[in-house]
Amino acid sequence: MKKYLVIEINNKEPLKIGSGGSKAQTEPAKEYIPGSTIRGAVIAQLLRHGIYDESTIKEALQKIQCYNAYPYRAGKLFIPTPQHLRMSKHEWRKKKASNEKNPCTLNLINLLENQSPEMKNPLEYRFIAVQDRRLTGVKIPKTYRQHHTKGKEKDNLFSYEAISPNQTFRAIIAFDESITENVLSLKKPNVWYLGGSKGSGYGRCELKVVGDSFTSFDQAKEKLGLSYEYSTNHQELTITFLSDCILRNEQGQPINAIPKSDLEEICGQQVELENHYIQTGLSEGYNAKWRARYPKETTIRAGSVLKYHFDDELRVEKWKQLKDVLENHLIGSRTQDGYGWLAVNIDFPTCLEVREAKHENTRKSNVRPNIPALQEIENDDAFKVIQKGLQQTKQRWLNLIYKRSLDGEQGKQDEGKQIIMNLSKSVHYQNLLNILDRLEEELGKGTTFKGLLRDYALDNRKCSIVGHNFEDILKFVTTKDPSATKFESLNAYSAKMLRTRKGQLYYTDHLRNPKQIVSLNQLFIFDLLKASLEIGKVESKSLEVKA
Repeated sequence: MKKYLVIEINNKEPLKIGSGGSKAQTEPAKEYIPGSTIRGAVIAQLLRHGIYDESTIKEALQKIQCYNAYPYRAGKLFIPTPQHLRMSKHEWRKKKASNEKNPCTLNLINLLENQSPEMKNPLEYRFIAVQDRRLTGVKIPKTYRQHHTKGKEKDNLFSYEAISPNQTFRAIIAFDESITENVLSLKKPNVWYLGGSKGSGYGRCELKVVGDSFTSFDQAKEKLGLSYEYSTNHQELTITFLSDCILRNEQGQPINAIPKSDLEEICGQQVELENHYIQTGLSEGYNAKWRARYPKETTIRAGSVLKYHFDDELRVEKWKQLKDVLENHLIGSRTQDGYGWLAVNIDFPTCLEVREAKHENTRKSNVRPNIPALQEIENDDAFKVIQKGLQQTKQRWLNLIYKRSLDGEQGKQDEGKQIIMNLSKSVHYQNLLNILDRLEEELGKGTTFKGLLRDYALDNRKCSIVGHNFEDILKFVTTKDPSATKFESLNAYSAKMLRTRKGQLYYTDHLRNPKQIVSLNQLFIFDLLKASLEIGKVESKSLEVKA
Protein backbone atom coordinates (compact mmCIF):
# COMPACT_ATOMS: atom_id res chain seq x y z
CA MET A 1 0.00 0.00 0.00
CA LYS A 2 1.25 3.49 -0.85
CA LYS A 3 1.40 6.53 1.40
CA TYR A 4 1.97 10.15 0.44
CA LEU A 5 3.88 13.00 2.04
CA VAL A 6 3.44 16.63 0.93
CA ILE A 7 6.54 18.81 1.28
CA GLU A 8 7.02 22.56 0.88
CA ILE A 9 10.37 23.95 -0.27
CA ASN A 10 11.51 27.55 0.08
CA ASN A 11 14.90 28.26 -1.50
CA LYS A 12 16.97 30.64 0.60
CA GLU A 13 19.68 30.71 -2.08
CA PRO A 14 19.44 30.57 -5.88
CA LEU A 15 18.65 27.11 -7.25
CA LYS A 16 20.88 25.91 -10.06
CA ILE A 17 19.12 23.02 -11.79
CA GLY A 18 20.40 22.63 -15.33
CA SER A 19 18.07 22.54 -18.32
CA GLY A 20 18.44 21.76 -22.00
CA GLY A 21 19.87 24.38 -24.33
CA SER A 22 23.16 25.98 -25.27
CA LYS A 23 25.68 26.04 -22.42
CA ALA A 24 28.42 28.00 -24.22
CA GLN A 25 28.33 31.12 -22.02
CA THR A 26 25.24 30.79 -19.80
CA GLU A 27 23.89 27.48 -18.56
CA PRO A 28 20.05 27.64 -18.54
CA ALA A 29 18.04 26.50 -15.53
CA LYS A 30 14.69 24.81 -15.06
CA GLU A 31 11.78 26.79 -13.61
CA TYR A 32 10.72 24.02 -11.23
CA ILE A 33 12.39 21.39 -9.03
CA PRO A 34 12.41 18.00 -10.79
CA GLY A 35 11.47 14.86 -8.90
CA SER A 36 14.94 13.46 -9.62
CA THR A 37 16.53 16.35 -7.72
CA ILE A 38 14.27 15.81 -4.72
CA ARG A 39 14.85 12.07 -4.81
CA GLY A 40 18.61 12.54 -4.81
CA ALA A 41 18.32 14.81 -1.76
CA VAL A 42 16.04 12.28 0.00
CA ILE A 43 18.52 9.45 -0.56
CA ALA A 44 21.40 11.65 0.62
CA GLN A 45 19.51 12.49 3.85
CA LEU A 46 18.70 8.82 4.54
CA LEU A 47 22.37 7.89 4.12
CA ARG A 48 23.71 10.85 6.05
CA HIS A 49 21.64 10.12 9.15
CA GLY A 50 22.43 6.42 9.15
CA ILE A 51 18.89 5.24 8.42
CA TYR A 52 20.27 3.24 5.49
CA ASP A 53 23.76 2.33 4.39
CA GLU A 54 25.24 1.49 1.01
CA SER A 55 24.10 -2.14 1.23
CA THR A 56 20.47 -1.45 2.21
CA ILE A 57 19.71 1.79 0.34
CA LYS A 58 18.40 -0.26 -2.61
CA GLU A 59 15.17 -0.76 -0.65
CA ALA A 60 14.52 3.00 -0.55
CA LEU A 61 15.48 3.42 -4.19
CA GLN A 62 12.76 0.98 -5.22
CA LYS A 63 10.04 2.11 -2.83
CA ILE A 64 10.16 5.93 -3.10
CA GLN A 65 8.75 8.10 -5.91
CA CYS A 66 9.26 11.87 -5.91
CA TYR A 67 6.92 14.11 -7.91
CA ASN A 68 8.05 17.40 -9.46
CA ALA A 69 7.85 20.45 -7.18
CA TYR A 70 5.90 23.27 -8.83
CA PRO A 71 5.35 26.90 -7.74
CA TYR A 72 2.96 27.38 -4.84
CA ARG A 73 1.29 30.74 -4.22
CA ALA A 74 -1.80 31.87 -2.29
CA GLY A 75 -2.86 28.32 -1.49
CA LYS A 76 -2.65 27.14 -5.11
CA LEU A 77 -0.22 24.85 -6.90
CA PHE A 78 0.66 26.14 -10.38
CA ILE A 79 0.93 23.40 -12.99
CA PRO A 80 2.55 23.52 -16.46
CA THR A 81 0.37 25.42 -18.94
CA PRO A 82 -1.60 23.02 -21.19
CA GLN A 83 -0.92 23.27 -24.91
CA HIS A 84 -4.56 23.31 -26.03
CA LEU A 85 -5.28 26.71 -24.45
CA ARG A 86 -4.35 29.54 -26.83
CA MET A 87 -4.66 33.33 -26.99
CA SER A 88 -4.18 36.25 -29.37
CA LYS A 89 -0.79 37.89 -28.76
CA HIS A 90 -2.11 41.22 -30.07
CA GLU A 91 -4.98 41.22 -27.59
CA TRP A 92 -2.53 40.18 -24.85
CA ARG A 93 -0.29 43.16 -25.51
CA LYS A 94 -3.23 45.57 -25.35
CA LYS A 95 -4.48 44.07 -22.11
CA LYS A 96 -0.98 43.99 -20.63
CA ALA A 97 -0.45 47.68 -21.39
CA SER A 98 -3.72 48.66 -19.71
CA ASN A 99 -3.31 46.21 -16.82
CA GLU A 100 -0.90 48.42 -14.85
CA LYS A 101 -3.76 50.49 -13.41
CA ASN A 102 -6.87 48.48 -14.31
CA PRO A 103 -6.60 44.70 -13.69
CA CYS A 104 -8.30 42.85 -16.52
CA THR A 105 -8.82 39.39 -18.00
CA LEU A 106 -8.12 37.84 -21.39
CA ASN A 107 -10.38 35.43 -23.29
CA LEU A 108 -8.77 32.17 -24.39
CA ILE A 109 -9.77 29.44 -26.79
CA ASN A 110 -9.78 25.66 -26.25
CA LEU A 111 -8.39 24.08 -29.41
CA LEU A 112 -9.95 20.73 -28.50
CA GLU A 113 -13.41 22.25 -28.94
CA ASN A 114 -13.01 24.86 -31.70
CA GLN A 115 -10.46 26.71 -33.81
CA SER A 116 -9.75 30.40 -34.32
CA PRO A 117 -7.12 31.78 -36.74
CA GLU A 118 -6.67 34.87 -34.58
CA MET A 119 -6.14 32.98 -31.31
CA LYS A 120 -3.28 30.61 -31.98
CA ASN A 121 -0.50 31.78 -29.66
CA PRO A 122 0.61 29.83 -26.55
CA LEU A 123 0.02 31.49 -23.19
CA GLU A 124 2.72 33.82 -21.87
CA TYR A 125 2.75 32.13 -18.47
CA ARG A 126 4.73 28.92 -18.01
CA PHE A 127 2.58 27.83 -15.05
CA ILE A 128 -1.13 28.35 -14.36
CA ALA A 129 -3.67 27.61 -11.61
CA VAL A 130 -7.47 27.56 -11.52
CA GLN A 131 -9.15 29.98 -9.13
CA ASP A 132 -12.78 31.18 -9.12
CA ARG A 133 -13.36 29.89 -12.66
CA ARG A 134 -10.39 31.88 -13.90
CA LEU A 135 -6.82 31.02 -14.70
CA THR A 136 -3.97 32.85 -13.03
CA GLY A 137 -0.35 32.56 -14.12
CA VAL A 138 3.15 32.96 -12.72
CA LYS A 139 6.61 33.48 -14.14
CA ILE A 140 9.53 32.19 -12.12
CA PRO A 141 12.14 34.92 -11.60
CA LYS A 142 15.68 34.02 -12.60
CA THR A 143 19.04 35.36 -11.48
CA TYR A 144 22.38 35.39 -13.29
CA ARG A 145 25.76 35.13 -11.60
CA GLN A 146 29.22 35.12 -13.04
CA HIS A 147 31.81 32.54 -12.09
CA HIS A 148 35.46 32.16 -12.87
CA THR A 149 37.64 29.07 -13.06
CA LYS A 150 41.42 29.03 -13.34
CA GLY A 151 42.89 26.40 -15.58
CA LYS A 152 46.46 25.44 -16.37
CA GLU A 153 46.23 26.82 -19.90
CA LYS A 154 43.58 29.57 -19.71
CA ASP A 155 40.98 31.11 -17.44
CA ASN A 156 37.28 30.72 -18.04
CA LEU A 157 34.45 33.12 -17.17
CA PHE A 158 30.86 31.91 -17.43
CA SER A 159 27.39 32.61 -16.07
CA TYR A 160 24.88 30.43 -14.27
CA GLU A 161 21.17 30.97 -14.64
CA ALA A 162 19.29 30.02 -11.49
CA ILE A 163 15.89 30.31 -9.82
CA SER A 164 15.88 33.46 -7.70
CA PRO A 165 15.80 33.06 -3.89
CA ASN A 166 12.62 32.99 -1.79
CA GLN A 167 10.41 31.04 -4.17
CA THR A 168 7.96 28.50 -2.71
CA PHE A 169 7.35 25.06 -4.23
CA ARG A 170 5.31 22.05 -3.19
CA ALA A 171 5.68 18.39 -4.13
CA ILE A 172 4.53 14.89 -3.22
CA ILE A 173 6.73 12.03 -2.03
CA ALA A 174 5.04 8.64 -2.55
CA PHE A 175 6.45 5.66 -0.67
CA ASP A 176 5.63 2.12 0.36
CA GLU A 177 3.88 1.78 3.71
CA SER A 178 6.62 -0.55 4.96
CA ILE A 179 9.19 2.28 5.12
CA THR A 180 6.89 4.92 6.65
CA GLU A 181 8.97 5.40 9.79
CA ASN A 182 12.17 5.87 7.80
CA VAL A 183 10.61 8.43 5.43
CA LEU A 184 9.03 10.42 8.27
CA SER A 185 12.50 10.88 9.74
CA LEU A 186 13.08 13.35 6.88
CA LYS A 187 11.13 15.97 8.83
CA LYS A 188 14.36 16.94 10.60
CA PRO A 189 16.60 18.72 9.87
CA ASN A 190 14.62 21.19 7.78
CA VAL A 191 17.63 22.61 5.86
CA TRP A 192 18.34 20.80 2.60
CA TYR A 193 20.67 21.47 -0.30
CA LEU A 194 19.27 20.97 -3.80
CA GLY A 195 20.72 21.28 -7.28
CA GLY A 196 24.29 22.03 -8.30
CA SER A 197 27.17 24.27 -7.16
CA LYS A 198 26.24 23.98 -3.49
CA GLY A 199 29.66 25.24 -2.43
CA SER A 200 29.34 28.45 -4.47
CA GLY A 201 26.27 30.00 -2.90
CA TYR A 202 23.55 27.85 -4.47
CA GLY A 203 21.02 25.32 -3.27
CA ARG A 204 20.22 25.99 0.42
CA CYS A 205 16.51 25.44 1.04
CA GLU A 206 14.12 25.28 3.97
CA LEU A 207 11.93 22.20 3.77
CA LYS A 208 8.87 21.39 5.83
CA VAL A 209 6.35 18.57 5.75
CA VAL A 210 2.79 19.84 5.28
CA GLY A 211 0.35 17.87 7.41
CA ASP A 212 0.67 14.15 8.10
CA SER A 213 1.24 11.28 5.73
CA PHE A 214 -1.83 10.38 3.66
CA THR A 215 -3.12 7.04 2.44
CA SER A 216 -5.27 8.66 -0.27
CA PHE A 217 -3.78 10.45 -3.27
CA ASP A 218 -6.82 12.75 -3.40
CA GLN A 219 -6.09 13.91 0.16
CA ALA A 220 -2.45 14.56 -0.73
CA LYS A 221 -3.53 16.41 -3.86
CA GLU A 222 -5.80 18.67 -1.83
CA LYS A 223 -3.02 19.47 0.65
CA LEU A 224 -0.72 20.08 -2.32
CA GLY A 225 -3.00 22.92 -3.43
CA LEU A 226 -3.98 21.18 -6.66
CA SER A 227 -7.71 21.80 -7.03
CA TYR A 228 -9.78 22.06 -10.20
CA GLU A 229 -13.16 21.04 -11.55
CA TYR A 230 -13.67 17.91 -13.66
CA SER A 231 -15.65 17.59 -16.86
CA THR A 232 -18.77 15.45 -16.41
CA ASN A 233 -18.63 14.05 -19.95
CA HIS A 234 -17.59 10.40 -19.46
CA GLN A 235 -17.62 9.61 -23.16
CA GLU A 236 -14.52 11.75 -23.77
CA LEU A 237 -11.17 11.36 -22.03
CA THR A 238 -8.79 14.34 -21.97
CA ILE A 239 -5.36 13.63 -20.50
CA THR A 240 -3.11 16.52 -19.43
CA PHE A 241 0.56 15.75 -18.76
CA LEU A 242 1.55 17.41 -15.46
CA SER A 243 5.16 16.27 -15.86
CA ASP A 244 7.34 14.89 -18.63
CA CYS A 245 6.51 11.32 -19.54
CA ILE A 246 8.52 8.50 -21.14
CA LEU A 247 6.23 6.09 -23.00
CA ARG A 248 7.31 3.02 -24.98
CA ASN A 249 5.49 0.30 -26.89
CA GLU A 250 6.00 -3.46 -26.52
CA GLN A 251 9.10 -3.30 -28.74
CA GLY A 252 10.67 -0.58 -26.57
CA GLN A 253 10.20 2.17 -29.15
CA PRO A 254 9.19 5.70 -28.04
CA ILE A 255 5.51 6.55 -28.60
CA ASN A 256 3.67 9.85 -28.26
CA ALA A 257 0.36 8.64 -26.80
CA ILE A 258 -1.03 6.13 -24.34
CA PRO A 259 -1.82 2.97 -26.36
CA LYS A 260 -5.51 2.50 -27.11
CA SER A 261 -5.24 -1.17 -26.16
CA ASP A 262 -4.30 -0.24 -22.56
CA LEU A 263 -7.36 2.01 -22.19
CA GLU A 264 -9.65 -0.56 -23.84
CA GLU A 265 -8.44 -3.22 -21.43
CA ILE A 266 -9.53 -1.08 -18.48
CA CYS A 267 -12.81 0.19 -19.94
CA GLY A 268 -13.93 -2.83 -21.94
CA GLN A 269 -14.94 -0.87 -25.04
CA GLN A 270 -13.49 0.71 -28.18
CA VAL A 271 -11.63 4.01 -27.91
CA GLU A 272 -10.13 6.35 -30.53
CA LEU A 273 -7.50 9.08 -30.25
CA GLU A 274 -9.49 12.08 -31.47
CA ASN A 275 -7.04 14.96 -31.04
CA HIS A 276 -3.68 15.79 -29.48
CA TYR A 277 -1.37 18.74 -28.82
CA ILE A 278 2.06 17.37 -28.04
CA GLN A 279 5.52 18.75 -27.41
CA THR A 280 8.45 16.37 -27.24
CA GLY A 281 11.80 16.76 -25.52
CA LEU A 282 14.76 14.83 -24.17
CA SER A 283 15.35 13.62 -20.64
CA GLU A 284 18.49 14.88 -18.94
CA GLY A 285 20.17 14.40 -15.59
CA TYR A 286 23.39 13.81 -13.72
CA ASN A 287 23.98 11.13 -11.09
CA ALA A 288 26.53 12.29 -8.52
CA LYS A 289 27.02 8.73 -7.27
CA TRP A 290 27.87 7.43 -10.73
CA ARG A 291 29.58 10.68 -11.73
CA ALA A 292 27.90 10.31 -15.09
CA ARG A 293 24.94 11.69 -16.98
CA TYR A 294 21.74 9.76 -17.58
CA PRO A 295 21.14 8.58 -21.15
CA LYS A 296 18.90 10.90 -23.14
CA GLU A 297 15.43 9.57 -23.87
CA THR A 298 12.57 11.03 -25.87
CA THR A 299 9.85 12.45 -23.62
CA ILE A 300 6.36 13.87 -23.96
CA ARG A 301 6.74 17.26 -22.32
CA ALA A 302 4.61 18.56 -19.47
CA GLY A 303 1.61 20.51 -20.75
CA SER A 304 0.91 18.15 -23.65
CA VAL A 305 -2.73 17.08 -24.09
CA LEU A 306 -4.42 13.94 -25.52
CA LYS A 307 -8.14 13.59 -26.24
CA TYR A 308 -9.77 10.16 -26.63
CA HIS A 309 -13.37 9.30 -27.55
CA PHE A 310 -15.29 6.19 -26.39
CA ASP A 311 -18.06 4.48 -28.33
CA ASP A 312 -20.43 4.81 -25.35
CA GLU A 313 -20.38 6.81 -22.15
CA LEU A 314 -18.50 4.96 -19.41
CA ARG A 315 -20.34 3.69 -16.37
CA VAL A 316 -19.47 5.37 -13.09
CA GLU A 317 -17.46 2.43 -11.70
CA LYS A 318 -15.45 2.06 -14.94
CA TRP A 319 -14.74 5.80 -14.99
CA LYS A 320 -13.48 5.74 -11.38
CA GLN A 321 -11.26 2.78 -12.21
CA LEU A 322 -9.80 4.55 -15.25
CA LYS A 323 -9.26 7.79 -13.30
CA ASP A 324 -7.51 5.89 -10.49
CA VAL A 325 -5.13 4.14 -12.91
CA LEU A 326 -4.18 7.34 -14.75
CA GLU A 327 -4.16 9.94 -11.96
CA ASN A 328 -3.17 8.09 -8.79
CA HIS A 329 -0.15 6.34 -10.31
CA LEU A 330 2.81 7.58 -12.31
CA ILE A 331 2.85 6.17 -15.85
CA GLY A 332 5.72 4.99 -18.06
CA SER A 333 9.45 4.85 -17.33
CA ARG A 334 11.54 6.52 -14.59
CA THR A 335 8.52 7.08 -12.38
CA GLN A 336 10.83 7.25 -9.34
CA ASP A 337 12.03 10.60 -10.71
CA GLY A 338 8.55 12.05 -11.14
CA TYR A 339 8.00 11.20 -14.81
CA GLY A 340 4.49 10.22 -15.92
CA TRP A 341 2.23 12.44 -13.76
CA LEU A 342 -1.16 12.76 -15.51
CA ALA A 343 -4.49 14.49 -14.87
CA VAL A 344 -7.84 13.45 -16.34
CA ASN A 345 -10.65 15.63 -17.73
CA ILE A 346 -9.68 18.93 -16.13
CA ASP A 347 -12.33 21.53 -16.96
CA PHE A 348 -9.99 24.46 -17.69
CA PRO A 349 -11.64 27.93 -17.74
CA THR A 350 -11.07 30.06 -20.83
CA CYS A 351 -10.58 33.31 -18.91
CA LEU A 352 -7.04 34.34 -17.89
CA GLU A 353 -6.06 36.98 -15.36
CA VAL A 354 -3.57 39.25 -17.13
CA ARG A 355 -1.87 40.23 -13.89
CA GLU A 356 0.57 37.68 -12.51
CA ALA A 357 -0.35 35.95 -9.25
CA LYS A 358 1.30 37.64 -6.29
CA HIS A 359 3.99 35.94 -4.25
CA GLU A 360 3.27 36.17 -0.53
CA ASN A 361 6.77 35.29 0.61
CA THR A 362 8.55 38.65 0.94
CA ARG A 363 11.27 37.64 3.39
CA LYS A 364 14.80 38.52 2.45
CA SER A 365 17.03 35.72 1.29
CA ASN A 366 19.81 34.43 3.49
CA VAL A 367 22.37 34.17 0.71
CA ARG A 368 25.75 33.40 2.15
CA PRO A 369 27.80 36.61 1.96
CA ASN A 370 31.49 37.13 1.42
CA ILE A 371 32.25 34.01 -0.56
CA PRO A 372 36.07 33.75 -0.54
CA ALA A 373 36.19 32.46 -4.12
CA LEU A 374 34.23 35.49 -5.31
CA GLN A 375 36.50 37.89 -3.44
CA GLU A 376 39.48 36.26 -5.13
CA ILE A 377 37.81 36.69 -8.54
CA GLU A 378 37.25 40.41 -7.97
CA ASN A 379 40.99 41.01 -7.74
CA ASP A 380 41.87 38.80 -10.67
CA ASP A 381 43.19 40.53 -13.80
CA ALA A 382 41.26 38.23 -16.15
CA PHE A 383 38.02 39.03 -14.36
CA LYS A 384 38.66 42.76 -14.65
CA VAL A 385 39.21 42.41 -18.40
CA ILE A 386 35.93 40.51 -18.82
CA GLN A 387 34.13 42.99 -16.57
CA LYS A 388 35.33 45.82 -18.81
CA GLY A 389 34.11 43.91 -21.86
CA LEU A 390 30.68 43.48 -20.30
CA GLN A 391 30.48 47.22 -19.73
CA GLN A 392 31.12 47.73 -23.44
CA THR A 393 28.41 45.25 -24.47
CA LYS A 394 26.03 46.85 -21.98
CA GLN A 395 26.64 50.19 -23.68
CA ARG A 396 25.77 48.65 -27.05
CA TRP A 397 22.56 47.28 -25.54
CA LEU A 398 21.57 50.72 -24.24
CA ASN A 399 22.30 52.20 -27.67
CA LEU A 400 20.13 49.52 -29.26
CA ILE A 401 17.22 50.35 -26.92
CA TYR A 402 17.40 53.98 -28.05
CA LYS A 403 17.63 53.05 -31.74
CA ARG A 404 14.75 50.57 -31.55
CA SER A 405 12.61 53.10 -29.73
CA LEU A 406 12.98 55.45 -32.69
CA ASP A 407 12.80 52.89 -35.48
CA GLY A 408 9.74 51.13 -34.06
CA GLU A 409 7.74 54.31 -33.56
CA GLN A 410 8.32 56.32 -36.71
CA GLY A 411 4.58 56.53 -37.34
CA LYS A 412 3.86 58.06 -33.95
CA GLN A 413 3.90 61.69 -32.94
CA ASP A 414 6.79 62.77 -30.75
CA GLU A 415 4.56 62.83 -27.66
CA GLY A 416 3.93 59.09 -28.02
CA LYS A 417 7.55 57.96 -28.26
CA GLN A 418 9.32 56.38 -25.30
CA ILE A 419 12.63 58.18 -25.94
CA ILE A 420 12.90 61.58 -27.63
CA MET A 421 16.21 63.28 -28.46
CA ASN A 422 15.33 66.22 -30.72
CA LEU A 423 17.72 69.00 -29.72
CA SER A 424 18.64 71.46 -32.46
CA LYS A 425 22.39 71.75 -31.84
CA SER A 426 25.16 69.39 -30.79
CA VAL A 427 26.26 71.88 -28.13
CA HIS A 428 22.89 71.43 -26.43
CA TYR A 429 23.54 67.69 -26.14
CA GLN A 430 26.99 68.40 -24.72
CA ASN A 431 25.57 70.80 -22.13
CA LEU A 432 23.23 68.12 -20.81
CA LEU A 433 25.99 65.51 -20.84
CA ASN A 434 28.19 67.84 -18.78
CA ILE A 435 25.46 68.03 -16.14
CA LEU A 436 25.23 64.22 -16.01
CA ASP A 437 29.01 63.92 -15.69
CA ARG A 438 28.99 66.25 -12.69
CA LEU A 439 26.17 64.36 -11.02
CA GLU A 440 27.41 60.83 -11.70
CA GLU A 441 29.71 60.70 -8.67
CA GLU A 442 27.02 62.20 -6.45
CA LEU A 443 24.27 59.67 -7.15
CA GLY A 444 22.63 58.38 -3.99
CA LYS A 445 23.97 61.20 -1.82
CA GLY A 446 20.91 63.42 -2.09
CA THR A 447 22.74 65.94 -4.28
CA THR A 448 20.62 67.80 -6.83
CA PHE A 449 21.63 70.01 -9.74
CA LYS A 450 21.40 73.64 -8.66
CA GLY A 451 22.38 75.37 -11.89
CA LEU A 452 20.08 77.06 -14.37
CA LEU A 453 18.54 74.68 -16.88
CA ARG A 454 17.90 75.81 -20.46
CA ASP A 455 14.44 75.69 -21.96
CA TYR A 456 15.30 72.61 -24.06
CA ALA A 457 15.95 70.69 -20.81
CA LEU A 458 12.39 71.43 -19.70
CA ASP A 459 10.65 70.54 -22.99
CA ASN A 460 9.32 66.98 -23.41
CA ARG A 461 9.46 67.39 -27.19
CA LYS A 462 13.20 68.11 -27.09
CA CYS A 463 14.56 65.59 -24.59
CA SER A 464 12.51 63.02 -22.65
CA ILE A 465 12.09 59.39 -21.62
CA VAL A 466 8.51 58.04 -21.34
CA GLY A 467 7.15 61.57 -21.14
CA HIS A 468 9.57 62.91 -18.49
CA ASN A 469 11.84 65.75 -19.53
CA PHE A 470 15.49 66.13 -18.59
CA GLU A 471 14.71 68.01 -15.36
CA ASP A 472 12.22 65.33 -14.24
CA ILE A 473 14.79 62.61 -14.90
CA LEU A 474 17.41 64.49 -12.85
CA LYS A 475 14.96 64.59 -9.95
CA PHE A 476 14.26 60.86 -10.38
CA VAL A 477 17.88 59.69 -10.41
CA THR A 478 18.88 61.90 -7.45
CA THR A 479 15.86 61.46 -5.19
CA LYS A 480 15.92 59.20 -2.14
CA ASP A 481 12.29 58.24 -2.83
CA PRO A 482 12.29 56.88 -6.41
CA SER A 483 8.99 55.03 -5.84
CA ALA A 484 6.97 58.26 -5.64
CA THR A 485 3.79 58.32 -7.76
CA LYS A 486 5.10 61.06 -10.04
CA PHE A 487 7.85 58.67 -11.22
CA GLU A 488 5.49 55.75 -11.88
CA SER A 489 6.05 55.60 -15.65
CA LEU A 490 9.85 55.76 -15.29
CA ASN A 491 9.79 52.92 -12.76
CA ALA A 492 7.46 50.82 -14.92
CA TYR A 493 9.59 51.28 -18.05
CA SER A 494 12.91 50.57 -16.32
CA ALA A 495 11.47 47.54 -14.48
CA LYS A 496 10.25 46.13 -17.81
CA MET A 497 13.70 46.48 -19.42
CA LEU A 498 15.52 45.07 -16.38
CA ARG A 499 13.34 41.93 -16.50
CA THR A 500 14.70 41.07 -19.94
CA ARG A 501 17.50 38.53 -20.30
CA LYS A 502 20.11 41.18 -21.12
CA GLY A 503 18.82 43.51 -18.43
CA GLN A 504 19.41 40.82 -15.81
CA LEU A 505 22.82 40.00 -17.23
CA TYR A 506 24.23 43.51 -17.51
CA TYR A 507 22.71 44.66 -14.24
CA THR A 508 23.50 41.51 -12.28
CA ASP A 509 24.00 41.76 -8.51
CA HIS A 510 27.78 41.93 -8.69
CA LEU A 511 28.20 44.28 -11.67
CA ARG A 512 25.13 46.43 -12.05
CA ASN A 513 25.28 48.41 -8.79
CA PRO A 514 28.39 47.59 -6.77
CA LYS A 515 27.98 50.49 -4.30
CA GLN A 516 24.24 49.85 -3.78
CA ILE A 517 23.69 53.62 -3.47
CA VAL A 518 20.75 54.02 -5.84
CA SER A 519 17.95 51.77 -7.00
CA LEU A 520 18.43 49.70 -10.15
CA ASN A 521 15.64 51.64 -11.85
CA GLN A 522 17.44 54.93 -11.18
CA LEU A 523 20.76 53.54 -12.40
CA PHE A 524 19.24 52.16 -15.62
CA ILE A 525 17.41 55.41 -16.47
CA PHE A 526 20.59 57.40 -15.82
CA ASP A 527 22.64 55.11 -18.09
CA LEU A 528 19.98 55.14 -20.81
CA LEU A 529 19.67 58.93 -20.76
CA LYS A 530 23.42 59.33 -21.06
CA ALA A 531 23.66 56.80 -23.92
CA SER A 532 20.78 58.48 -25.79
CA LEU A 533 22.37 61.92 -25.45
CA GLU A 534 25.70 60.59 -26.74
CA ILE A 535 24.02 59.18 -29.87
CA GLY A 536 21.98 62.36 -30.36
CA LYS A 537 25.13 64.45 -30.12
CA VAL A 538 26.93 62.42 -32.79
CA GLU A 539 23.94 62.51 -35.16
CA SER A 540 23.43 66.24 -34.62
CA LYS A 541 27.10 66.99 -35.29
CA SER A 542 26.93 64.93 -38.50
CA LEU A 543 23.96 66.99 -39.72
CA GLU A 544 25.79 70.23 -38.89
CA VAL A 545 28.81 69.14 -40.94
CA LYS A 546 26.61 68.29 -43.94
CA ALA A 547 24.84 71.64 -43.66
